[in-house]
Amino acid sequence: MSGFVKMCELCGGQISEQSEFSFEDMITNWLDENPEFAFKYFVKSASSSMVEAWANGHNHSESDGLFDNSINVLDEHNDKNNDKISVNTSLSLPIRKISSQDLELTHDKRILSSNEDGKPTFINSVFFPSPATEHIDLNASPARQTVPSPSRPTHPTERDLISELALDICHELDVTSLCFKIVQNVCRLINADRGSFFLVEKSRSTGEDVLVSKLFDITSECILDDVLQRCSSNHIIVPFNVGVTGYVARTGDYANIPDAYADPRFDDSVDRVTGYKTRCLLCMPIKNVDGKVLGVALVINKTVPSDQHHDQGINSVQPSSCESEPIRKHASFTEEDVKIFQSYVTFCGIGLHNAQIYEQSRLETYRNQVLLELARIIFSEQLDITRLIYSVLSHTICLLQCQRCQLLLVKTTSSMSSYSSIDEMGPFHDHFSQIFELAWNEKSDSPDVKKKK
Repeated sequence: MSGFVKMCELCGGQISEQSEFSFEDMITNWLDENPEFAFKYFVKSASSSMVEAWANGHNHSESDGLFDNSINVLDEHNDKNNDKISVNTSLSLPIRKISSQDLELTHDKRILSSNEDGKPTFINSVFFPSPATEHIDLNASPARQTVPSPSRPTHPTERDLISELALDICHELDVTSLCFKIVQNVCRLINADRGSFFLVEKSRSTGEDVLVSKLFDITSECILDDVLQRCSSNHIIVPFNVGVTGYVARTGDYANIPDAYADPRFDDSVDRVTGYKTRCLLCMPIKNVDGKVLGVALVINKTVPSDQHHDQGINSVQPSSCESEPIRKHASFTEEDVKIFQSYVTFCGIGLHNAQIYEQSRLETYRNQVLLELARIIFSEQLDITRLIYSVLSHTICLLQCQRCQLLLVKTTSSMSSYSSIDEMGPFHDHFSQIFELAWNEKSDSPDVKKKK
């Protein structure tokens, strides 16, 4: 009796009974050997639901491979329903660290950077160019261009000199360059050996106003590059109730101290570190038009006695030519120096106020750009929840400047709506299906993702 012969369902040909391939296997093999035909047929005939199902299956197959060693909390809880699991035990579940390189989110790196302290931040380091290396900002208005400061006073009267120096700072919209010019010009006006500038800022820890050293050890002959290099790694924070600068910032009054070490408000900690001895100092608040203190300018150690300075005239002042130690030792700032200082800082307050408003406007513009970029990134990740949550966590940890961030997915069950408060809710695993956690790795400067299922 002849063997049973199978017929092909497409062409009607005979298929041997001993064939180890089924009809579906033969079709699959033929499609694998003809990928161009399979692609054309899929594009022509596949419905939207088929495409969506293929995309979801493809993405989940990739992301699930990243978490092969993770633990399924729900299955574990169902298998051990007799054992009560507390909230604390859920936080110690085995987890697997996932590197950001595994996710290959190259579009995230474009808006994440590190600030000068090495911490992650949204604000790109190239957004605020260094005033020492860039004097013309191509993205700013022509008024953003820096006007070179005069190397020596050239006008015969103090009023004309103050007008010239005020004109020098009126076009400066960079806060750092402006602070440098203010202190250096004051040192030239009243023959001070050196000076420092403190800006009023909010403390991140307490939220109170504090003084932050923008620049220090500025002389009449130094350049901005050297000062920035010296101050880049050392920032002094002074509370409003500490030292002479704190007193001036708190009260809004100037302080003229002929003998620094005889004044109880003077703090000699900086002198002990630098080895430079402060003999006399003049500290002046920088205010806006409303009388609010924006910063404090401090100059120390008069180099030429005031009577010699005013007798010779402003043109003949040579701050570095006074070599007589007895004269330098007894020189101090006079009331005439105070008047000159006050006349000049009136213009400085207006310039500093304008520079801060300009900087804040640029910062707000960039923040809006960042928010739009965040929205684009989040809405572009709609097919893979793992990548979407990674984007949310990585940008949240940078925005809030925190070391760890966690996202918990609520279990989608109808019983969840029956609880009126969180105290009535049962064990932890009954209500959260997945936990995603991100911690910033300071050594590699990249986030490490942990996922708990």
